Amino acid sequence: MNVMYHMNANTAATHQRIANLRSESIRGVNTYHTAQSGIGVSDMAEADMRWDNVYQNTADSSIFVASESCGLEPGVDFGSLTRTNGQY
Repeated sequence: MNVMYHMNANTAATHQRIANLRSESIRGVNTYHTAQSGIGVSDMAEADMRWDNVYQNTADSSIFVASESCGLEPGVDFGSLTRTNGQY
C-alpha cells in the first residue's frame, strides 16, 4: 500500500508541476522564488518570459530588476532569484 500511495503522490505532483508550467507558458511569464517570505508576503514573483535573470533588492523586497542577458551586475543590494520550474 505504501508503494502505491507514493506512486500516486508522485504522479499527482508531476501533473501539478506540468499544469503550473503550462499556465506560465499561456500567460507568458516565468515564476521565481523570492528571497523574503512570511505571513502576508508572497514567496513567489512572476516576470515576463523575455527576462533571463531576475533580482530582488535585499533592503526593499518590493524592488526587482530584470535583464535579458547575464551581463547585468545589479550590485550588492540585489540577490538573484531562482526559477520555480513549476514547483510551487
